[in-house]
Amino acid sequence: MSNQIRNLFVAGALSLTLMACANTADNDEKQLTVGLVQKEITKGVSALKVAQTLGSPNIVKKSPDTNGEVWIYDKISQTKSDSRLGINVLGAGSDVAALLGGSSSQSESSSRSLTVIIKLDEQDNVSDVSYFRSAY
Repeated sequence: MSNQIRNLFVAGALSLTLMACANTADNDEKQLTVGLVQKEITKGVSALKVAQTLGSPNIVKKSPDTNGEVWIYDKISQTKSDSRLGINVLGAGSDVAALLGGSSSQSESSSRSLTVIIKLDEQDNVSDVSYFRSAY
């Protein structure tokens, strides 16, 4: 009976560990991508459609060239992944670690940025779209 409880505990702890490591995304958050900008934001599109598609801009300023506005969207994303192999849960770790092949760790991180600049004319329609992306 105690082996069954221990096995259930180890399985539960492993499940919780895997769920904690899972990457979850907020479905309500607008995903700013180059593909979305290229597909939806073209010359002549209204400012309302831009806001519905991309959400609120990070920066709004008056255009130095026209009486319109300039909307700037800036997104920076960072990814960090840690890989660890081997588990120790209340003394049961040696059995599980042996099944997983021992223990090791590895860490990796990267950053990406996307800046989208949308110029609106006097009628609040898109007059120009540009973007810059980088990865490091």
